[in-house]
Amino acid sequence: MGEIRQSLKIRGMKDERRVNAIFDSGATTSYIRENVANKIGLVNLGDVEFELVTGKIEIGYLSSILVFIRNRYAETGVIVSPKLTDDLVLGQNFMQENDLILNFKRDKIRFGITQPKVRKVNRI
Repeated sequence: MGEIRQSLKIRGMKDERRVNAIFDSGATTSYIRENVANKIGLVNLGDVEFELVTGKIEIGYLSSILVFIRNRYAETGVIVSPKLTDDLVLGQNFMQENDLILNFKRDKIRFGITQPKVRKVNRI
């Protein structure tokens, strides 16, 4: 298990923002810090309880974001957490949905053979 840290753009309902993201192969779910979620206008799709690494139970809510990678936006579900110390943690749900391959030796991320669930970005 490992992680790769990168700066990338994400989009919510009202804004787009560059954040420091962690691609974490040990995380089963993706998480976003609450103040970042508020700034980009994420919608609460339902409250959820989740367990921290420490074993403590926290309450957050489910939402969805677009993550910009290689001229494409890939959509993923996230849990909005008031206690998260990082801006964004992308876990196995995001990596598997989009067939991402992490190269820890080179700190690189690439798409696998299958096409990711993405939206092409049209430049104006």
